[in-house]
Amino acid sequence: MKTDFYQNRLQKISRNILTIHRKLNMLSVGRIGFFLLFLTGLLLGYYKHTTFYILGIISLFLFIALVYAYSSQKQKERYLLAQEQVLTRMLDRKTGSWKTFSENGEKFLNENSPPRGKDLDLLGKNSLYQYLCRCHTAYGRQMLAIRLLSDVPNRETINSNQQAIKELSQKEDFCLELEALGQLMEQSARKQDNEIIETFIKLAETQPPAQPIFWKVLMWILPFITLFFLISAIIGVNSTTNLGIGFIGILLELLTAGICWNQNNRILAPLLDFAGSIGPYRAIFARIESESFHSQTLQKLQNKIAGAETALQTLSSVATAVEARKNPFGFLLLGGLCMWDFHCADRFTAWITRYGKEIRSWLAVVGEFETDMSLAVPANIRREFVFPVIEENGPQLCGNSIKHPLLPEETAVGNGTCLSAQTCIITGSNMSGKTTFLRSIGLNLILAYAGAPTAAASFSASPMWIFTSMRVEDNVSEGISTFYAELLRIKDMVEFSSKKIPMICLIDEIFKGTNSADRIVGATETIQRLSVPHSIVLVSTHDFELCNLENNSHVKALNFHFSEHYTDDGIQFDYKMSPGRCRTTNAQYLLKMAGIL
Repeated sequence: MKTDFYQNRLQKISRNILTIHRKLNMLSVGRIGFFLLFLTGLLLGYYKHTTFYILGIISLFLFIALVYAYSSQKQKERYLLAQEQVLTRMLDRKTGSWKTFSENGEKFLNENSPPRGKDLDLLGKNSLYQYLCRCHTAYGRQMLAIRLLSDVPNRETINSNQQAIKELSQKEDFCLELEALGQLMEQSARKQDNEIIETFIKLAETQPPAQPIFWKVLMWILPFITLFFLISAIIGVNSTTNLGIGFIGILLELLTAGICWNQNNRILAPLLDFAGSIGPYRAIFARIESESFHSQTLQKLQNKIAGAETALQTLSSVATAVEARKNPFGFLLLGGLCMWDFHCADRFTAWITRYGKEIRSWLAVVGEFETDMSLAVPANIRREFVFPVIEENGPQLCGNSIKHPLLPEETAVGNGTCLSAQTCIITGSNMSGKTTFLRSIGLNLILAYAGAPTAAASFSASPMWIFTSMRVEDNVSEGISTFYAELLRIKDMVEFSSKKIPMICLIDEIFKGTNSADRIVGATETIQRLSVPHSIVLVSTHDFELCNLENNSHVKALNFHFSEHYTDDGIQFDYKMSPGRCRTTNAQYLLKMAGIL
């Protein structure tokens, strides 16, 4: 089982972290010791004998070596801690603690989002997005939301995505390392958000104008003249005159840098904002490039970033050079002797000319990998899962032991169904499982169309547009009641049905916002309108009268129900769907339990 892999790996990494902690403590003590020896060597060399300077010099070199060793071990510790967090989060998905994850995708929900986003808990608190998300880049998080909210893709796209996700679900080490690197990037980036990244990308895509030839010539000639006269003065050639000319050159360079500061800063500032992400992105690109993939989709993504790691290595050196100008002393020294700003801007512009058009696609590749890793989560966590069969002709839906993917696997009850251009009238008592079943169908279809594994023993479906009317809310500002909001949902379904495109409608407690007489008439008419050869309709209701549609020649309807039984301990549900109409009610019993009757 995959969770055993995560538990074993977590224990191993925790032991490695403890080992590194001990090394860091030893290195810290060693650094202090050799630094004190260095100072002792200097003092003894000054007051006793010059041979003690040798002790000081050796101690200094050893101190520097320990500083580098400490930095290396600290970097390993950060990486292992990131892996530890990734593994902990994977196990949290098994225990239900995933509901505390901060990233839930709620920011991607808006008034233009399809109703299924809220109805099926695709995004937001306690949502499918929150459960799945392994994304640490802005691109990845946005792509995952798009994949979950988008309309159904074609069969070829679904199968292609499925092969990529299936392969990643079997590459536990690769996914662990990639997510850990993504987490390190999130920690190290100064501002890891859409705005900063988008500003950098837009600059790279538009490309700032090249420096005029005058400045290109000047940024080489003026520093050469300045350094020539300064060096001449130092070695004693016409010292006074040459030193004066050298200082004039320094002043001219600093004056030029000041005049062009804003111009150069407009070019270089986005690079500084993005600089914190360069190193982690380099590591991510290197890891992807080093992996071997069989899926054509993953191979294509890998080919898109060919050379990206090398390009970012060059960009990193430019960013380091730009960082130096931020220090006042660095600005005076480098700007006064080398026209540093102009060289930095020229190098960055050259980099943009060569790679600027590719940076967006490179970052998008990382987002694609993060999205596919996220969608592989059910295969990494669940005991029972299946990659669905995508049927060619629709509408079709068939599955065994279909469970709600967000409920604990050990307690969730699975139900089977097999439908083809049919209407299901689902009755049952309160809390018996009707709504959960509808959401189980909807969520597993969303997973299937995204290419992900489903929470079922078997699952097959044809591509169908998903319509929902479940968690309907009023809109006081626009004067829309709950009932009218539901009417608008139903209207969309009826209008779409005229397009003769395969569709599935999930309607919970149909027209619950009006009186029983109007509800039965309206529901009957709605179901008749939606019962067309290219649609599957699942309707839950408390109105047993709708069960009579089974005898309606215009509706290919089937009745199913959820039931309960009573014991000395109270009401008991088995959450199993059975053929036929419901014969029991429990409202009065629940009222008595609540102390109302």
